[in-house]
Amino acid sequence: MGIVPAEYKIFATETVDSLYAKYRDIRAQLTKQVPAELFDAQSLITPSCGIRFADVAGANAIHHAAAEISRRIRAEANISQ
Repeated sequence: MGIVPAEYKIFATETVDSLYAKYRDIRAQLTKQVPAELFDAQSLITPSCGIRFADVAGANAIHHAAAEISRRIRAEANISQ
């Protein structure tokens, strides 16, 4: 499924769009095994433990990326925000 950006150096090379695409790839693989509605309802998007290697600006960027990806997922799944 590819590299998950658990280190800030890797996260810094990503965009919200690329991270969202990785999420979509993971979702596509897992929803072959579980119902999409269940996956969507029970998924949790959080910043990685790699946030500890970031400076304040980097940590903020990680939090904002996680929030934006979560917003996109909820909007696509039509889950109330």
